[in-house]
Amino acid sequence: MNRRKEFHGKHHRSKEKSILSTLPQDQQSAVKENFSAQEVELDSTLDHIAIVKEDESYKVYNKCFFITAIIALFGMIDVAFNYKRQDTMAIIEKEAVRE
Repeated sequence: MNRRKEFHGKHHRSKEKSILSTLPQDQQSAVKENFSAQEVELDSTLDHIAIVKEDESYKVYNKCFFITAIIALFGMIDVAFNYKRQDTMAIIEKEAVRE
């Protein structure tokens, strides 16, 4: 996230320099104040975006883990019934061999 902030900060400062070079001296202080306010707002927005992104990543991870757990649970239940079927099949085969 710091690299993103650095990138936006550099880009913001370069835009500020290009705009300040075209303005007269008396208007530059007002423009500098506007740019500093925008930079503070941009930093807070990027922080908020990082928090939201992290929260959403956790939600997606939790959903994936939940789905995997449900699939594993169905698999464990299925294994128990398959084992019983194998025992039944073995008994049926033994009876068929005896006859």
